[in-house]
Amino acid sequence: MSNISDLIASYQVSSSSREIVDILMKSHKDQVSLMWQNYNDHRIIFNVQTFEMGQFRKKIRILFDDTTNTIDPKIPVYVKIPFRETVFKGEVSQLLPREVFLTLPQEIHMREFRENLRTRFEPGKKHVSLRPVQDSIAADKLPVFKTTIMDISQAGMGLLISDNNLHFFKKGSLIDLLGMGETEMAESCRGEVVHIAKLTPLQAKKIGFPYRLGVRMNEKIPEQLLSVFCSPI
Repeated sequence: MSNISDLIASYQVSSSSREIVDILMKSHKDQVSLMWQNYNDHRIIFNVQTFEMGQFRKKIRILFDDTTNTIDPKIPVYVKIPFRETVFKGEVSQLLPREVFLTLPQEIHMREFRENLRTRFEPGKKHVSLRPVQDSIAADKLPVFKTTIMDISQAGMGLLISDNNLHFFKKGSLIDLLGMGETEMAESCRGEVVHIAKLTPLQAKKIGFPYRLGVRMNEKIPEQLLSVFCSPI
């Protein structure tokens, strides 16, 4: 059971259309992909020859080699692609002999290959204190943000940011982690913004923030402090 739990925990979900297209583009034609359809009592697996984005990146084109089984256009198609062992579900939009076009998925599930798996929180449950780093401005002149956090490990964080504060957290910018929850850190830890994803209107309305940031820590967060922060309230 623990192995299954660890496997599930190693996947993360994204519904950012920009991130979805980017990841689909990273699975090359000559890499091995897997496609299948689920039925009540069995599963049919198809040998994928080519996986690629269709014209204008609005559809996925898959060429498969199977003379025995055919795609059922009335039920979803599941695909696993090489990049981060991504798995997604698509609907059939066009079916040709040994060729199928799928709609872009609404979400994708990706493996998490970090050494330290992140602890995840419900939106609004946990926060950290951050200060942006700017060479031209002294640290004491920069604002400190009490920022909602979605996940964390010693090596990184997933943050939720508003439109008003996004300009402080551009991709490639540095931040100093000053506190975790109500605990002020004795020494700050520096990190770098490595990913920015704009959430869908439905997601933004649900969690209260329009952007999700990925921060890679240049200095590991102290394990003891992280353990206290991640413990149940």
